[in-house]
Amino acid sequence: MLVGLAVSIALHELGHLLPAKRFGVRVGQYMIGFGPTIWSRRKGETEYGVKAIPLGGYISMAGMYPPSPKEAARAGRAGGGFFATMVQDARTANDETLHGDDDTRVFYRLPVYKRIIVMLGGPVMNLVLGIVMFTIALSGIGIQTVTTALKAMALARQIRATLPHIDVTCHVSTVEELLLHPDDPFAKVDLIVSVLGDWPAESLLDEWQVSHDDPVPIVYGWTEPHAAAGHAIVISSGEDRLRSGLDAYGTPNVIAVRWTDDTRRYEPACGAAFDPYGPVELGFVTSMISQAALDVIQGNVSSGTHRIWLARRRFVEAAGGLWSDEIRAIAPQALEGATIIERKWGRDTRNLAA
Repeated sequence: MLVGLAVSIALHELGHLLPAKRFGVRVGQYMIGFGPTIWSRRKGETEYGVKAIPLGGYISMAGMYPPSPKEAARAGRAGGGFFATMVQDARTANDETLHGDDDTRVFYRLPVYKRIIVMLGGPVMNLVLGIVMFTIALSGIGIQTVTTALKAMALARQIRATLPHIDVTCHVSTVEELLLHPDDPFAKVDLIVSVLGDWPAESLLDEWQVSHDDPVPIVYGWTEPHAAAGHAIVISSGEDRLRSGLDAYGTPNVIAVRWTDDTRRYEPACGAAFDPYGPVELGFVTSMISQAALDVIQGNVSSGTHRIWLARRRFVEAAGGLWSDEIRAIAPQALEGATIIERKWGRDTRNLAA
């Protein structure tokens, strides 16, 4: 810590020293710290050194302000209080740095803009140091990101804390790795809830499910942009398939909201893309998916059930969306939104309302 502080002080004072020397000002001392001098060395007209207390630093420039008036010099310290004495002592020390009245290598004779550059050199050096350190930290070391592993472990910790009587096993792996695992961990569960929204992975899960004589029930869930709509699909028998309601590219046959513009937002600095919604908007969708999972466990829902959460119409339109033709055909009575509609998953889009 002391080393870092000393480096910061040294660079700050260097920010004053370099422009002062560049403009021809005579610099008598460049010191890091205060108090007794631990080490110093003179190079040219400047003494460079380190002092015992590393809580600051200074450079001593000739003629920080004009020489004292002759009358004040003759008056000495008489007739003044504490602050007057301090001012006079400072002027006396300043006079000692001058080489006569015609000395040109002094700070006060510089043009105003050069004096400003010298005085701002230290703060600017600190600003540059801060930028460099942040750049090294973010690009060389990096920042913590929310990875799949972190999500899985955080969710496991949350479940253990909330339900301490339940045995929780955390698998930091992909669907493909779990499906190929020799122990077949999916076959031992009562229910799978998949909210990946990733067709390549969920298509493998779909194939795995139908390959078993007694398929494990699966609840698939996903949300549409802005959380304007959400979907929960229950597949619990071999007669139903996830792929029966999707096209060849994994796009659902039923999309609740259509958008005229790109729904993603982009950070201006780094170009990172994100979906502009949060836990408040997602709460309705996650609640619907959770209820579907509970209904499966309790035997209150049949295989092939498709539930769709529709947000309020005003919210959807304010975000730039409109109800799709499919939703208008499925549920013309629910177009004000703020409701859940239920239908048979995989029904031909040409006969959606049937």
